[in-house]
Amino acid sequence: MGIKDEEMKVDDLVQIMSTSEAKDLKLYFITRSQDSVRKSLRQGRYVYRIYQSDCTEELQERLYDSAIRCVRRLSDRKYKAVEYDILSDDTERFLSYSVQGKDGAFLDIVNNQLESEVDKINDISDLSSDNQTPWAFCLEFFSVDMRQKLYTFRKILPSKVGVNNKKSIVRAFFSTTSLQLEIQKEDTINLDEQVDFIFFCDSFYIFEKSSFERVVGLQEEFMEKAKIIIDKMISCGISGGYSLHRLLERGSSMHKKIIKIEKVGGYLDLTQEKVCRMQEISLLYGKELPVKDGKICIEKEEDVETILRVLGDYYKKGEVSGKAYGTYSGKEIKPRR
Repeated sequence: MGIKDEEMKVDDLVQIMSTSEAKDLKLYFITRSQDSVRKSLRQGRYVYRIYQSDCTEELQERLYDSAIRCVRRLSDRKYKAVEYDILSDDTERFLSYSVQGKDGAFLDIVNNQLESEVDKINDISDLSSDNQTPWAFCLEFFSVDMRQKLYTFRKILPSKVGVNNKKSIVRAFFSTTSLQLEIQKEDTINLDEQVDFIFFCDSFYIFEKSSFERVVGLQEEFMEKAKIIIDKMISCGISGGYSLHRLLERGSSMHKKIIKIEKVGGYLDLTQEKVCRMQEISLLYGKELPVKDGKICIEKEEDVETILRVLGDYYKKGEVSGKAYGTYSGKEIKPRR
C-alpha cells in the first residue's frame, strides 16, 4: 500500500486493520524504567521494553473489535493526515509523524524490539519488577492481504493496574456466584477500549497528540531542549530579575513555546533595530515590551508572555483578509513570487 503520510486517511487505516483476523491479534505491554547510562539527549532519560502476553480467544476478539470501532469513529470525518508539528493547530486531529531519520529511546520499540523475538510474561506483576513501570499496551494487527503489520498504542495509567503488593489496600470484587464482595486474589489490568496512536510503515498516525508526546517521551525531550534554549537566550542578552529558568516549571505547553522561539530564531542577533521593531509590534497589540539600555529585560512574570510572543512570531496577518491573528502554531511557507 504505497500511501504517502500526507495522503493517509483514517479510513485507510481502518481498511488495513479490517484485513487482519482477530485470531492473529497479539497483545504487548510496554514498560518504562530510568536509564542510568544515558548517551544523548535524543535517546532520553528512560529505557522502554516490550513484552508479549498470551490472551484468550474471547479477549482477542474484544480487543480487535474495540480498536477497529474506535478508529472507525474518526473515519466518518474524512480526516487526512497532517504532518506533526510541535505547535500544530488544535483543529488538526489526525497527525502523522515519520520515524525516518529520527532516533529516541521509544523508537527502539518499533524499529527493533517488535521486529525481534519478544519476551513473554506470565504475571502482571512482572511488569513492575526491576524498577519498571507499566507504560502502555500495544495491539498487533497482521494484514493478510498486504502481509504487513500495524500497531495500535494506548497509555496505561497507574490506577489501571491492580497488583497485590500493597498491604494498605484490600482489593475486592462483587461475586455473581456468592452475591457478595470477595477478595480479589489475582492481579488485574484494565485495558481501555481506546487508541491514542498507530504505527504503520515507518510512521506514527496520531489521534491524541498529548498522549502520543507523553508515551514516546517527547515531553521530557521538550523540557530538556527548553532548558538549553533558555541558556542561549540569556547568553544573547535577554536579562532581568525574573529568572527565565522558572519557565521550565510551567509544563509542556510552555516548553513548546520556547522551542518555537528556537525554530524562528527570534532571540538571535537582537540588534537595536530589531528590538525597536519588537517594541512597535507589541504596542500595536496593546502590550509593552520591557527594554532597558537597548536590551530586552524581564522584571516581572507579566513580561514573559509579551516577550515570548514577539520572539515566537505569535502575531500573524491574513494575506487576503488583512485580519490579524495571534497563534504560535503554523509553519513557514515560501511564496512563488
